[in-house]
Amino acid sequence: MQRWVANILLLIFLLPGNVLAQQEVSGAFRVPDSLLTISQAYTYNITCLDSSLAIIRTMRQRKMEPEWRLNLTEGDLYCNVRQIQKGLPYYERALADSHINDSLRMALNKRMMDAYDLIHDDDHLTYYIFQLKELAEKKHSNHYLALAEFMAGKRFHFQGDKKQGYAKCLSALELMKSSTHERQLNELRSFYGTLTKMYAQDMRYHEALKFSVLHEEAACETSKLKIQKVDARALRHVYGLRASVLAHAGRQVEADAAYALWQQTTGGNAIDDTDILDYLIIYKHHEEALEIVRRCREFLASMGDELSYWNLRMIFNEVQLLTSLKQYEQASDYIDDAAHIADSLHIRASRIEMNTIYRLLEQQKKMHLRTLAINWIIALLLLAALVGGIVFYYTRQMRERNRRILRIFNRLSAYSHVPARSGKASSDAGPSDNAQPSSTIEQAAVDAGETPTKEYSDDDERLFVEMDRRVSQEFLFLQQDLDREKLMQLIGVDKNRFGRMMSKYSTNTSVYINTKRVEFGAQLIVNHPEYTIASIAESCGMRNTVTFNRTFKDVYGVTPSEYRANQESLSRNGGGNGRSH
Repeated sequence: MQRWVANILLLIFLLPGNVLAQQEVSGAFRVPDSLLTISQAYTYNITCLDSSLAIIRTMRQRKMEPEWRLNLTEGDLYCNVRQIQKGLPYYERALADSHINDSLRMALNKRMMDAYDLIHDDDHLTYYIFQLKELAEKKHSNHYLALAEFMAGKRFHFQGDKKQGYAKCLSALELMKSSTHERQLNELRSFYGTLTKMYAQDMRYHEALKFSVLHEEAACETSKLKIQKVDARALRHVYGLRASVLAHAGRQVEADAAYALWQQTTGGNAIDDTDILDYLIIYKHHEEALEIVRRCREFLASMGDELSYWNLRMIFNEVQLLTSLKQYEQASDYIDDAAHIADSLHIRASRIEMNTIYRLLEQQKKMHLRTLAINWIIALLLLAALVGGIVFYYTRQMRERNRRILRIFNRLSAYSHVPARSGKASSDAGPSDNAQPSSTIEQAAVDAGETPTKEYSDDDERLFVEMDRRVSQEFLFLQQDLDREKLMQLIGVDKNRFGRMMSKYSTNTSVYINTKRVEFGAQLIVNHPEYTIASIAESCGMRNTVTFNRTFKDVYGVTPSEYRANQESLSRNGGGNGRSH
């Protein structure tokens, strides 16, 4: 009899609509004592989030576990279903608790690192990678050291240093294999899946498929974690990724087989199912792909996470699919949504992708119009000359409009002052002086259409001024790969001559280039208060925010954040308009 009662209670617990959770919160129903454990909360996490939360909140009311443990668990419950913004505050509270030991601190640093990776917050991600690595080395933990090193490898790969990225990831993989942690299998699955994606992105399909096989072997093992459908979810992830990789490699028969296996699996959520999108798009299953995209967007909207990188990516996919289905008007509506999210996130890469999709849409519309024009020409031969004239006139107008838009875009992209000829920044230059770069005399003459008449003391000075003028006018310092070799090629001198010139008129190449970048960054800070420091650093050609902050302080004597605060203070107090003109 007791067993039947327990089964009935469990059935009620899993009823659609999460009746238990709703009643528990209102106080009309209490969660059965047999379900009030951390383990039970994790068990139903993927399939029934509200019920898992009801368990934890009841335990919190009754003070059945330490507060840090409940905070950690509630953070996990949200993050396991990709509700990262809701989970982060609970992790932060747990990490701030003085009762946690070093092992728990490593676990929390790992969770924070993963969370900031998913929401693309590079500043916090870098901080938690460093914190986790430092603590793991101190405690001699191969498991957490492998996690920190693998994340660092992912960042190197994302930033373009593929060789170092792969080296770190593969080294971390070997280190993880020696771990005895209960989550080792799940971390190996994650490592294999990430490496499959990385190699596929670089079109190294042979290596990608090798790791897909290893991913499948790990997914077929039984996980120690008591989470419903966690193993089925892992297999679905394997087959979705494999189908997409094989589709990119042009191996359709094998891709179709992987897709069939994917269809047989269950588990996961709307975001997990996006693994199969590339396969569906490549083989023109547009309706099915559109359904997955919209389901993902609904999932993101349901948890209040519409301003996210995932939502932006799904909008791009939806525009591409709608364009393929020739639903141009509906696709155009989503372009505005994508632009709003991209501006909110301050990511240049997203704007580039948005522009690419926009151009694709314009091309498809033109092709459609030309097809209609050809049909009219065939049906109405007498109007052939008139239609030809209209198409010619329309094309010319479109080209002229595009040229005007391009000129406007270039004027908006270029900051109004050309940075001054490099040298050590004045020690008293600070936020109170607005710290705006000024044009050189030579540049002013060029802008006015005049030929500079300055007499140079020697050829080295002439070469340096010419190099500085080109670097400033052409914004070469915004290139991340600008280095000594490229500057030597720019002015056509050998390394000895170049070194002598730089020793006379600057300090070294790195200082010269970075000074140019932070001068440009100071302009962006003043002119665009809505930009984040990380996005400004990227726009200036800096590889990471740490280097930008350090160089900025060397040049201006304050950090970028302090500089911005002082500029805003000046603007409020009437000490300046806060922007350069």
